[in-house]
Amino acid sequence: MFEKPDQKTILLILSIFCGIFLIWLLFSEQNILRRFKSNSENSGENKIHIRIAHDLPQGTPLHQATLQIAELLKNELGARVKVEIFPNQTAGTDEHMIERALVGELDLIFPPTAKLAQLYPPIQYADLPFVFESREDAYRVLDGELGERLRAGLQQKGLQCFRHWESGFKQFTAKKPIRDPRDLVGLRVRTMRSPMIMEQFKMWGAIPILIDFQQIYKAMADNAIDAGENSIVAIAALNLADVQKVMTISNHGYLSEFPCLSEKSLWSSDKELNALLKRVVDEVAEKQRHEALRVEQMLLAELEAGGLRVERLTEQERKNFVASVKDFSAGMIAKWEKEFSLKIPVKSEPKAKDEIELKQEPNDREVVIGIDADLSLAASLAGQAIQHGAHLAAEELNERGGVLGRKVEIESYDNAGINLRGLANIKKLAEQKNLIAILGGIHSNVILSEIDSIHRYKIPFLVPWASAVDIVENGQKPNYVFRLGGNDEQVAKFLVKNALQRSKKIALLMESSVWGRSSQKAIERVLAENHVKPVMVQWVDRGANEVSIQIASLQSSAADIVLMTLNAPEGILAVKSMAERGVRFQVLSHWGITSNDFYKETSDALKKVKVEFIQAFTFFRNANPRARSLFERYQIASSQMNLKATQLSAAMGLVHAYDLTKMIAQATINAGRLDRTLIREQLEKLFNFSAINKIHNPPFTAQRHDALDPSAYFLAHFNNRGEILPTEDGSK
Repeated sequence: MFEKPDQKTILLILSIFCGIFLIWLLFSEQNILRRFKSNSENSGENKIHIRIAHDLPQGTPLHQATLQIAELLKNELGARVKVEIFPNQTAGTDEHMIERALVGELDLIFPPTAKLAQLYPPIQYADLPFVFESREDAYRVLDGELGERLRAGLQQKGLQCFRHWESGFKQFTAKKPIRDPRDLVGLRVRTMRSPMIMEQFKMWGAIPILIDFQQIYKAMADNAIDAGENSIVAIAALNLADVQKVMTISNHGYLSEFPCLSEKSLWSSDKELNALLKRVVDEVAEKQRHEALRVEQMLLAELEAGGLRVERLTEQERKNFVASVKDFSAGMIAKWEKEFSLKIPVKSEPKAKDEIELKQEPNDREVVIGIDADLSLAASLAGQAIQHGAHLAAEELNERGGVLGRKVEIESYDNAGINLRGLANIKKLAEQKNLIAILGGIHSNVILSEIDSIHRYKIPFLVPWASAVDIVENGQKPNYVFRLGGNDEQVAKFLVKNALQRSKKIALLMESSVWGRSSQKAIERVLAENHVKPVMVQWVDRGANEVSIQIASLQSSAADIVLMTLNAPEGILAVKSMAERGVRFQVLSHWGITSNDFYKETSDALKKVKVEFIQAFTFFRNANPRARSLFERYQIASSQMNLKATQLSAAMGLVHAYDLTKMIAQATINAGRLDRTLIREQLEKLFNFSAINKIHNPPFTAQRHDALDPSAYFLAHFNNRGEILPTEDGSK
């Protein structure tokens, strides 16, 4: 038997263990880093990957700072870390980079605060006109308590943000000095895609024009815009002094970039990696700011020496500008304080809730139908058409007594094509009293991200446009999603059938997204059934600003037909590139190109490239009296917007939203009360429903929630007035 150890032995053993523990604790950080570095020298493996993206050219201080991040991470982690940097919008526009970060396709991005406002509007405090007197003032506020609150708001939306970086203050460029707000009256000014900044310029009497960053020079050279607002670094990088000879040093807006880490990134979920990245990015932030100021001063001297006329506001001129925006800025701050429970400047602890409060609850006499669609960005024309259709239907319903004796109200929320904004919209609409249904928009990725929420809240969800198969075939029982629009399986059958009547040499040009992949799989499946393989497949990122490589590849293939699944912005780039290259193939397109003003941008290119696209409805040469009546009502309703008949390229969205609004109203009447479960059941039992273009008998059943089949589709084209006509109704 062992003898029982004495007290001295026990104390000695305990001392040894404590010593080992203290040594481990003392060197924990080195041990953590050693864990990532172990075997790195010989393995050749890159197991820790970080993808960094931003929108500025490679010579700018921001890009140089991202190179410093890469160097510091490699110093810490050795060969085990792989750093990829995508500068100059090579990973997409700022909006696209934000979306990619939210889903985990990018790790670290550096968007301007104006672009982050789509997720959390108060972040645009930094963009308010003349809100900062100096750089030091900006650093004090954004590095302080208010900056922490703003970063916390963004983290709730899926992005962890670090200490802000900068591009400096914005200055005016034009063909004349801008020394007074009155100098802006009537000028077409390029702005970022920010409703707040656009409203700011409207207040000054200017006409804000949305143009992508990389297209500013061309727009100025073509006299498409009269003025711009950019940092000195951007003015130099884009060579804007070649096309606009006067720069006014106004310092009217501050360009701040927040380094944002995807919450779905390994660098967010791993505590040690996260702490390391935060330390590195914050360390580089200080250097980046100093370098931004140094480079700005150097470039300003070079621009002046090169002949650019530089004007500087006097103290009184600055005061005049500040006075002109005082009420505007105060109104924006008050709005954010009210809607987000956020005190500006912050002096107290933040409240727990950081969601937009419902401004107004409908009373007991209203029935609410919500809209969750892109109303401001790439697919805004389609979103607005859906909105118009729902409002026109609601007006007719209310003229006839409403639904169950209640007035029908349409509540619209803009998701801007962003998944998280869509999810927030569903939550807000679900809280609306007497909500009976929601109409969705064009973006399949947004709707697919909302499927679980829709079914958790048990809200009938009506789809007038988005076509991904899984939207309706979502596996939910009971299924609350109903579609009067395209289904990519059916669209594929129609497009392939028409393509094969012309040639078997078929290539695909697809959007790199949920929608594009859904369409590609469906098309390739139908082609395979006909023993045909595509000769080539090319992919385009949503938000891309260059597609010439893809078009050149298609041109080098043997394709006679290109089946195209792109939305309007990328479709415009593609067709223009095709025209420039003189391609010989024909294009059969999904209807995504009609989601914005495609014809206006491509009218010259369409004279050189044969483009037809699938449709299920058109107002033009339509003898249906109900269609004519709806079109007349639309013209009256849109007269204040100065829209012409030929500009309604998103007619399908309008008509389908109109019909779906009428369907949900009839289902509610049949249910007899505002019970969404009963209303959903009644949607499956509608018979002999008279829609604008046909009688559905029935539109939906318990087994089928897609109202249209391929017999509803036809190929169409734009005539020389921008009208959408069936192809058989006249040559192009």
